[in-house]
Amino acid sequence: MRETGVDWDIIWDDRGHFTEPHTKHMFGLGTLNVRKYLAKIGAPCFIRPSFGGGGVDTRGPDGRFGAVLFIEKEGFMPLFERVHLAERHDIAIMSTKGMSVTAARILVDKMCGRYKIPVYVLHDFDVSGFSIFGTLRGNTDRYTFNNAIKVVDLGLRLTDVEALGLQSEQVSLGNTDRHKIRRRLERNGATAAEVESLLTERRVELNAMTSRELVDFVERKLRENGVMKIVPDQKRLATAYRLFHRNERLQKVVDATIKASTEDDIAVPDDLAERVKGRLSDTSMSWDEVIARIATTAPLADDGLADIPIVVNVPTLEGEFERRYWNSPLFDEGEDELPAVLTIDGRTLTISEWAREANIHPRVLEARIRAGWHPDWILIPFPGMTYWEG
Repeated sequence: MRETGVDWDIIWDDRGHFTEPHTKHMFGLGTLNVRKYLAKIGAPCFIRPSFGGGGVDTRGPDGRFGAVLFIEKEGFMPLFERVHLAERHDIAIMSTKGMSVTAARILVDKMCGRYKIPVYVLHDFDVSGFSIFGTLRGNTDRYTFNNAIKVVDLGLRLTDVEALGLQSEQVSLGNTDRHKIRRRLERNGATAAEVESLLTERRVELNAMTSRELVDFVERKLRENGVMKIVPDQKRLATAYRLFHRNERLQKVVDATIKASTEDDIAVPDDLAERVKGRLSDTSMSWDEVIARIATTAPLADDGLADIPIVVNVPTLEGEFERRYWNSPLFDEGEDELPAVLTIDGRTLTISEWAREANIHPRVLEARIRAGWHPDWILIPFPGMTYWEG
């Protein structure tokens, strides 16, 4: 029964799961989860290295996967995870218990429509399997697609069953009118031979194949349909290269600092116990929170980073730039002017341009240059600093 003139906002429970490759991000296929996911997908975010290391953070297809594999059974996910199927082909995997739910169709419609990526459907060779394929490529009383989605039937089809010599099993079609079943199968893409085969009340399930046969079958179908690994454009590749190269450089600086630093060279205040007792009175903090507050506000010893040279370009009288190295202090005594441009990782930008790119206020960046900060640290936005807002 169809209702008209009423705009219901129905919240469907989770029935099935959606899993991204590489990120391992997975969520249940329910209305609220799909809405949250769709609201977060976008372009990759390149995280600048800090103490936790940098990386490439993605949510959604952009820069991560180029297709969606829909499976009508959830039981195959452990197998696919074990062979890294999603990661080997850069595909997301969507699985449900039978027919695709409305939340799954919303996700396919909006995500695949926006990013122009196809959906590959893996199903049993039976009447329900063809119906599952049909609900993902066409409108129903429950859901109407707003975008034209490329939906590809990977099988099982009759030709697959015959080529693999798979065993069929008996299935009851009940009292449903056979003419209706025939029309439904034809509408959902079944050939005349497939219709006749299925009307004999025989079916072949995906689990008629061994684990190895199933994996080989899916990978062969994906290759035949041109599914390929994701390779971003040159700009993104270059950004990622610089990011991970800086990661390695920064890690070496951190490792060297840790190796050179020991707890023994840290002077502990003689009156530490009295300070802790004093701060614990009339406070909700614990003793270790008080210790952290005292320790982090104490003057820091020289970490040696200021002695590592930084490369800058200084304008000459002839209008060219001269490559120079400075230690801390960055400039010779009495030299007040900052360099016009700064070269880091082979890239030369003005201080203002570096500030915008690193999301750091120009004055903070200038102070770091004057202090002789190492190039692996100079562009890191530490917590609590003043950020660029221009």
